[in-house]
Amino acid sequence: MSQNCLCKICGRFFESEITAEYCPECRKVDEEMYTSVRNYLLEKPRASIFDVTTELKIPIKAIKRFLREDRLEVVEAQNGFLKCEKCGKSVHSGYFCKDCKYGRNGNNNETVSNVNEKSSATDQLDVKNDKKLKYL
Repeated sequence: MSQNCLCKICGRFFESEITAEYCPECRKVDEEMYTSVRNYLLEKPRASIFDVTTELKIPIKAIKRFLREDRLEVVEAQNGFLKCEKCGKSVHSGYFCKDCKYGRNGNNNETVSNVNEKSSATDQLDVKNDKKLKYL
């Protein structure tokens, strides 16, 4: 039985047999962008976010989404580009630092799922030329 889903990229409703995050059109474009980034990083390991977005004409928002989805990783330990949605520490990929992800930060007032719901509204797209990426 198909169900109506809302695309997280374009905001359009679409029918799907499974719960899907992206409509077929956006999923295709997304995979093409990701493949371009992956191939670029295979040719130029540790390229900066600035280089990737400039050379490939891929929006920073898409790069940040790939990072949040654990498809890419920022190489620098203290990157300033990607921060934990709960405590604000630098993270390499995903939404949370290891301490918050596994509940070791001592502050359990807000669950990971509650913070995750807020993340799309609070994402900052600060980019500096020296932040290096790697393909996962």
